[in-house]
Amino acid sequence: MRRSFIEFAPIALALALALALSGCQSPTPENSAIELKLEKYVGKLKVIKIERGGETHSFLFDTGGGYTILDPNSAGTFGCAPFGRTVGFRLSGEKVESRNCGPVSFDFGELSITTEPKVLDINSFLPDELPRLSGLFSLQTFQSHLVTINYSESRLIIEQPASFRDRTRNMSEIPLKVTSEKDGESVSMFTQVSDTREPFWFYMDSGNLRGVLLAPHTGEQFGLKDNGKLTLQIAGQNYDRTGEVMEMIYDGVLDVDFFRAYEISIDLQSSKAWVKPNSLE
Repeated sequence: MRRSFIEFAPIALALALALALSGCQSPTPENSAIELKLEKYVGKLKVIKIERGGETHSFLFDTGGGYTILDPNSAGTFGCAPFGRTVGFRLSGEKVESRNCGPVSFDFGELSITTEPKVLDINSFLPDELPRLSGLFSLQTFQSHLVTINYSESRLIIEQPASFRDRTRNMSEIPLKVTSEKDGESVSMFTQVSDTREPFWFYMDSGNLRGVLLAPHTGEQFGLKDNGKLTLQIAGQNYDRTGEVMEMIYDGVLDVDFFRAYEISIDLQSSKAWVKPNSLE
């Protein structure tokens, strides 16, 4: 279970925590897509809200999360009795431990997804003034589905095959690598960002508020030793950003602004993705 765990003041260090799920889907109309609202949490971060036990629960939406997570204070509400442990690693290589959970169903309107979340005390890392989170939804939560993320419009769309074909028809395909840890449960995705001789695969992390990050060996190829401007290649077009060099276990990490700049449609089962630039004011 690898997690980018981006530090952005005290908040992002905690919010980038992430851990679990393997999903099952209930029947939905053949051609209809299900649209989930991404609601503002703090800064550029988004949450998905669901109802359970007569209460509204907020789950951070984080493509770098790896797993679905339940906070210990919410685990009982969702019928989870924590047991055992899972060991994973942050972007820096630091070890993170969580507990396991039995099957839990999450209802997203017409769609019900059943998974076995990890249990992690997210809220203990947050400043007291921030709203409490019940957990985290990651790509793993939706791995059995075709998904479109339009972060700038605050929409997460669970597609059907027909709607997915229609949506991606006028989009540009980008390279995608989907990985999982040894337990086979977590999901992470990477895309190539340059046409250099050595391909660089950048972790795609909507929970990263710090900016584009590069490992030292990657920064060297881009002519960066510390911070500075760089040009990445997304769908054959220049993507101009400011990069920061730091030690990490990946080549680099894309940030939340990538998801604001592009609508992205993802087929995790086939390791394929398409993007379309968003119109940002």
